[in-house]
Amino acid sequence: MKHLFNLNKMVIILLILTSAIIGCDDDCDDCDPDTQQTQDKLLQLLLDERVDRFDVVPGGALAVIRPNDDALVFTTGFSDKENQVVMEKDATFRIGSVTKTFTALATMQLAQSGEITLDQTIEELLPGILGEQYHPQEITVRHLLNHTAGVFSFTGDVMNWMVPYLLDPSVTFTPLELIGIANLYQPTGPIGSEWHYSNTHYILLGLIIEDVTGNTWEEEVRTRFIDPLGLQHTTVPETGDESMPSGYAHGYTNLYIETGGAAGGDSLVEFSEIEPSTTWSSGNMISSVGDLARWAKAIAEGELLNDEYQGELLTFFDVSDNIKMGLGIVREADYRILGHRGQIEAYDCAMMYMEDLGISTASCVNSQIQQIGPEYSNVELLVMYDAFGVLREELPAIPAIQEIIPGLRPSGPPLTEY
Repeated sequence: MKHLFNLNKMVIILLILTSAIIGCDDDCDDCDPDTQQTQDKLLQLLLDERVDRFDVVPGGALAVIRPNDDALVFTTGFSDKENQVVMEKDATFRIGSVTKTFTALATMQLAQSGEITLDQTIEELLPGILGEQYHPQEITVRHLLNHTAGVFSFTGDVMNWMVPYLLDPSVTFTPLELIGIANLYQPTGPIGSEWHYSNTHYILLGLIIEDVTGNTWEEEVRTRFIDPLGLQHTTVPETGDESMPSGYAHGYTNLYIETGGAAGGDSLVEFSEIEPSTTWSSGNMISSVGDLARWAKAIAEGELLNDEYQGELLTFFDVSDNIKMGLGIVREADYRILGHRGQIEAYDCAMMYMEDLGISTASCVNSQIQQIGPEYSNVELLVMYDAFGVLREELPAIPAIQEIIPGLRPSGPPLTEY
């Protein structure tokens, strides 16, 4: 019956999609309200389809902010699957590495104000903190921001970080302990010439922010961004506060898979309340899709930096032909988007800004899924790329549509993780 239900939904989607294509010009900047309503219906149906397709994803949310600041949030599924609580529009999620964009913009503002420079070295700013094998006298703030410093990511250490974190979500780490884990390893690549994603880079930036300002990293993020932009559903939890805000989306994971059989049965379990210090300035923040879409817009449209430093932010290192890494923000050339994604145990989020249309988007799901076949990875990105297809008046690539119309041009997420 579920397959029949999905097929019926696909027929509805195709009918709406046909009307959208007939009703829009190539340039949708001036699309009439009827066209936007058609797009919105399709966005909701596609979100429903993506989440409904995977039993391991309880629910999800998608936000879209068009150039006229018409902010819309679409939801599907459950924020609490045990009690069948429907996902609300202002539900909050742990946003994982999207946190890095807040750390990056705080760092950029410090450079803009002259309190630091992008070419200062770690040894100048935090003497003695990195092992000599990393050559800290050569690693600059810029290298940390674009992940070309070559410092091992503490999250890659199974015994010292991953297992304690998964078996005891209340375990605490100090920033120095996280860096100490990285100091057990050799560099992942030469400084400045290879891209290697590392959470440790952003722990170091968090410490630089604290050392330069005399305030906590958490306080700097609140006063620089959350309060001025009115991000009402965005929080920076303090060490020791494992709780989630009221109305949050409960997060779920499969600990049996995540720990290689060391913990949990082979089923989804809730993993919402975790100690924020385990990822600190690299990944501990909480937000809603509406706030994330607003944040992506502020970054991409230059609300937070002057022209000079906005240009620095958007100076890119080529990770691949498609993926370009700026100073805390990623450009996907094939899709004409700026953004960042974030995956943390039990949650998966992404925020993207469509450079050609001036449209900001964000999506989150309350389950963090490792690769279990091509369709099971990065559901929040599948939602985002479906949205890009709708908003650009291109056919999205839901597999069920592919079955109905063979040869439909696919559009999907890149392979590079960030």
